[in-house]
Amino acid sequence: MEERMMRRVADSAVIQTQLVLNSHLNGAGRLFGGQLMEWIDVVATVVARRHAHCNPTTASVDNLQFKEAVHLNNTLIIEGKLTYVGRTSMEVRVDTFVESLSGARKLVNTAYVVMVALDENEHPMEVPGLHLENPRLWWPNGYGDQAMYDLDLRVKCGGAESDVRRVRFGVREFSYELTADTPRGEEIRFEFQPTNDVRDGEPLFDTFHRRVVQQDVVVPALREGVDVSRLRRIGKDATSPYLVLRCNGVRIFCRGGN
Repeated sequence: MEERMMRRVADSAVIQTQLVLNSHLNGAGRLFGGQLMEWIDVVATVVARRHAHCNPTTASVDNLQFKEAVHLNNTLIIEGKLTYVGRTSMEVRVDTFVESLSGARKLVNTAYVVMVALDENEHPMEVPGLHLENPRLWWPNGYGDQAMYDLDLRVKCGGAESDVRRVRFGVREFSYELTADTPRGEEIRFEFQPTNDVRDGEPLFDTFHRRVVQQDVVVPALREGVDVSRLRRIGKDATSPYLVLRCNGVRIFCRGGN
């Protein structure tokens, strides 16, 4: 099956520098909030365009709270990068800093902007996935460390934080080597990666038709309509027709199963 195109965070990251002029100030002599919002939107749009290779539209912005005053002749550094990619949407984090003449920076604002990719008919279109670069991987016992990450989730209501939750998770990918029968009756051996091979929830296998090859061993059948040419075929070896489990691309030993 066709794999989803992937791009790195660095491929679309944007850094913009702005010098605050008189035309950017409000009546109190500070930077107009609307002006900062315009710059944030421009940076988020460029990030989304670089990732999706299309013209996106802004769906929402979650925060515009000044943590530091910005005045005339200040230098602003606005940095944008992707933090999440859905099917057609992209979340862009935009950090704004005020930079002193010595180069020291203070955070002015952090905004999360949701952009939606549009095709030439202005309909939502699929965007490339986001490639996680060099994560510390979680490994089964005996194969490596069980590296874990902390994810902090915050819910805001009316500008006030209403709930906070911390979730611990590991980064790993399971794939399988297995044998299956095609709709034409051909037996093939291939590597199955659920992350890439299951698209839009469509099942790959026909759960009603299986072929018994020996006691307690069956070979599944692929569904009608599956494009067999897209499957990553592998050669048969001593493990065929048994199921082989891989974690992070490495074959692992299992006892039992379900």
